[in-house]
Amino acid sequence: MTDRTQNLSPEARVKRLQERRAASATSTSARPRTRRRHPAAKSRVLFAGLALASFGLVGASMAATQATSSSTVASPAPVVQTVAPAATSATAPSQKAATPAPAPTRSAPVTTTRGS
Repeated sequence: MTDRTQNLSPEARVKRLQERRAASATSTSARPRTRRRHPAAKSRVLFAGLALASFGLVGASMAATQATSSSTVASPAPVVQTVAPAATSATAPSQKAATPAPAPTRSAPVTTTRGS
């Protein structure tokens, strides 16, 4: 690919450059210049909104769970009436039979290192 400006004199190249700049300046002044939009800006806003909404839902869920469980905890315990057991003619077990046997003791195994 050959550049056509290679054969031009430096003055001609400067003149062409000035013409190009002048032409581009008039075309941009005809339309207002707008800011270039960032392609990921909308998705970032969307994800930030979703994150905040989910955080709010989790907080509301926890608050609702605490509100329902605290009402049951704060209520008084129900009154339960117990009936005394009927007297039986069987004799009570003796004190000797109620005492559990002593737990077996453990001792460390004896190991010898001499004479091996």
